Amino acid sequence: MIQSLQYITDTSGRQQGVMISLKDWKSLEKKLRAAEQKEEMYHSLKNALDEVKKIRSGGLKPKSIQKLLSEI
Repeated sequence: MIQSLQYITDTSGRQQGVMISLKDWKSLEKKLRAAEQKEEMYHSLKNALDEVKKIRSGGLKPKSIQKLLSEI
């Protein structure tokens, strides 16, 4: 949770930015990286499942084990 938060405003008083502590920023970066990794994993698994469905329906030729291992 963000401990200290300061809003940056222009001369009209409209909020233009936010300033947070370095500790809070690092915490947010860590959470963002974790969320990005989860999203990437989700998309990889979804693509793999879509490929399996296509193979089972005959719409895609299965890959050999050698081909799969060479892609790693």
